[in-house]
Amino acid sequence: MHYLSDFDGCVGRPASQNQIKEEKLKWLFNLLYEAGEMARADLARVTGLSPTTISALVDELIRKGLVVEAGFASTVQGGRKPINLRVNAQGRQIPTFTLHRWGLRFELYNLGMEVIEAFEVRFSPEEQAQVEESCIAQIQRVLFRQSTRFDWRIAAGVCICVPGIYQPDCSAFVLWADEAQLRLDRLQTLEQELQLPLFIGNESQCLAYAEVQIGKSECAWNDSLLYVIVSEQVESCLYVNNDIYTGRDNYAGRLGHISINYKGKLCSCGGRGCLERYVNIHAILERIAQAAAFSRCPALDRLTGGDMHHLTLQMIGRSYDAGEPAVQEAMDDVAEQLFTGIYALVCATGVGRIVLGGDIVQLGAGFLERLRAFCGRVKGSHLLQGITVDYSRVGLEDCSSGMVRYFINRRLEIGRG
Repeated sequence: MHYLSDFDGCVGRPASQNQIKEEKLKWLFNLLYEAGEMARADLARVTGLSPTTISALVDELIRKGLVVEAGFASTVQGGRKPINLRVNAQGRQIPTFTLHRWGLRFELYNLGMEVIEAFEVRFSPEEQAQVEESCIAQIQRVLFRQSTRFDWRIAAGVCICVPGIYQPDCSAFVLWADEAQLRLDRLQTLEQELQLPLFIGNESQCLAYAEVQIGKSECAWNDSLLYVIVSEQVESCLYVNNDIYTGRDNYAGRLGHISINYKGKLCSCGGRGCLERYVNIHAILERIAQAAAFSRCPALDRLTGGDMHHLTLQMIGRSYDAGEPAVQEAMDDVAEQLFTGIYALVCATGVGRIVLGGDIVQLGAGFLERLRAFCGRVKGSHLLQGITVDYSRVGLEDCSSGMVRYFINRRLEIGRG
């Protein structure tokens, strides 16, 4: 995930006293956020900081409206009962915008991860032709005029979830396969106009973090995850060492541009045989339509009414599960192509858990089982021993919650406000 200030770079600068204090404040805030409630003595014991230091830091968190006292803690010891502390859910607001082809989804969160306002802003045909300017203008319009619950005084920052990832060669987020862009300089100008920090993340990063939170809550979590989105494009996000890995130039995640055939189809990236040219929703739909044109597919004909223009991924999945030979043959090949790309990343990273999200989950259980079967066919690979491949438990509508959770955990500035 990307915080615009990160692009300016501050590596090598010595930590100031203010930075050290900020880190300690955020440390205490995160402890309270994860634990729910803790007393000052508990914070001192966990952090190793002195009671005097803890008291001063807690008092500042309370003054900033980020923490409140929550009543007496239960204790078996006599004497004065300690007072529990907890994060003040109403202490900050995080407005969040999720960008779609049709427009923006606005959601206003508090620190308790509660959505206190939400609505959609749809682009007109003219606005869709100018996505960048439309996006910027609508964000300003929502915050300055349309939202009835947004409070500038307690705003922690503005989160924007985009469907593409940052490309350093053009200093922009490339949004879709048709190369619509959201330029960094325009976002930096917006940040200055709003006088609030902007935090940018793409779908795969936001959904990966939302998936992480589900795993942690279920106590079924390991320390790495490769989240793969297959929709119009093929993107991925690597979660490792308790953080999202974005790479040196915030460019990591282009699984779709791993070549699976060096003599294959020419790709927009300049390479050949890129995974994305073979495994995306449009390529899959086209491939099955072609297979149906050359082979009789009764199950598919019933589902589409004989018109392949009505073909959907759900129909393909149902035909696959029904044992339609032509569909199974084509989709088995798609599964192998997708596995080839995933296996390349498994070899490079040693990641142990693969989660598939995006439109591909509509293909259903049969396709997933076929993909899993390839893991067992690679003989002698210790990297694939114990690997898991599952569909995501979160949907695209969970992008904003993943982003806000990451923002609170990683990027919330205690010093603001």
